[in-house]
Amino acid sequence: LGQAIRRAVESYPKDLRVLVVATGGMSHQLHGDRFGFMNPDWDNEFLDLLEHDPQKLVNLRHHDYMERGGAESVEMIMWLAMRAALGEKVRRIHRHYYAPMLTGYGLIVFEGADA
Repeated sequence: LGQAIRRAVESYPKDLRVLVVATGGMSHQLHGDRFGFMNPDWDNEFLDLLEHDPQKLVNLRHHDYMERGGAESVEMIMWLAMRAALGEKVRRIHRHYYAPMLTGYGLIVFEGADA
């Protein structure tokens, strides 16, 4: 999906800046035996890989995400489309992570390296 978005933007005849936004919960589980589970180490590893080696994240199964970050953390895959739309190389503009209670919150801002 992200690669298709990139191709569509690149094919547009005008020179525009395009913003691609992704959202999805980081580590958290809201039911079952692991209710309240969070994994800040995994959340930060995810942000590292999203920046430097997103293909490793693409290669993970949904089960891998849920095992590392709780059942609801599979939402993290939504970030992969955004990252793919930016191309292979990015510049990180801002990054912040916070884990107050039942879920990890992450914010990361990239700029395409060719922007």
